[in-house]
Amino acid sequence: MDKYDFIKMILKRRDVSVNDKRRGIFLATQELEQKTPIPKDEDNTKAKVKKMPKHAPKDTASFLSLFEERDAFKYLTHDFDSNSEVNYSSFISQVRQKFKEATKKFTIPPSLYATMNVFLNGGVDRDGKPKTWTAWNGEQYEESYASPVWMEWIQQNPGKHLTKNAQFNEVIMAFRSTTRLIKPALEKIIEREKEKYQNLCITKRQLDNADFYTHVRYLTRGIERILDDMSKYDDFNKIDISFSRNYVSEPAKMIIKITQVDSEAHNIEEVIKRFKSGAGAFNEIAKDFWGYCNWSVEALWDGQAKRWNILKDEGDIPDIEDVDREEINGFTHVLTYFKKI
Repeated sequence: MDKYDFIKMILKRRDVSVNDKRRGIFLATQELEQKTPIPKDEDNTKAKVKKMPKHAPKDTASFLSLFEERDAFKYLTHDFDSNSEVNYSSFISQVRQKFKEATKKFTIPPSLYATMNVFLNGGVDRDGKPKTWTAWNGEQYEESYASPVWMEWIQQNPGKHLTKNAQFNEVIMAFRSTTRLIKPALEKIIEREKEKYQNLCITKRQLDNADFYTHVRYLTRGIERILDDMSKYDDFNKIDISFSRNYVSEPAKMIIKITQVDSEAHNIEEVIKRFKSGAGAFNEIAKDFWGYCNWSVEALWDGQAKRWNILKDEGDIPDIEDVDREEINGFTHVLTYFKKI
């Protein structure tokens, strides 16, 4: 009989006194403490906190630019060139290798890695069910470049791209819409929000040039959260959403502005203090934009025109900056995405 069985027997016996049972519990506790290893990176007083990766939207832009390169990710969402002789096995092997190399080279958000990884490599969860990836509109898909049905079709149709199959093409286009934002998609997002927030009068301007790579689902969720927060202020129901591009530097800046016209703000230090405490809607918004774009808010804060840089990728940019009062026409969220030229 080992020590554990002996202790269990003592605790079960009715003829053992309470004091002796207490002694047994004490011995059991000591035994467990001696036998149970403590992880080296943890202690008994604090749970290990999972840290977010570095906020690096320019890295994300560089990673996503690989969807424009023939020897990288382009043919995942585009048909092969008419004069190319593609061996599908070598092609997909090359893409997977490029994905490994790129994710080591660039710091990208975990959500982008997970979506891309499942679409490319498939896999199963702990219950043995196929892993899923989520499209920009919230729909979930099991299909991937590792799906047996896809692989079988490839073998039966050598040299043809999966987009030639209407059913597969629908899934591939859903993934393409999840990694690239274009004008129709941005308009669709805004129109959907207009239906949801009937108390807001939303206008859109200069969306024609909207075209850049990002994780569109997280852009959508961020905009939803911003408008949800704005909808709480009935006195300021005019919302202006605009898009602009800036090619002065590399990478280029793709800028979305969401303005609650004529709305002002209170003490900026108090708002920042609340944000840093982890409270408020802005913390949820930050989770959606982290790693994808820089995020600032421009407004009149107690009558003073200031810009609060909430998410920034350059250390020399201050948290708070003064701005020209004439440029302020309300409480404005500025989302700066990047695009490799």
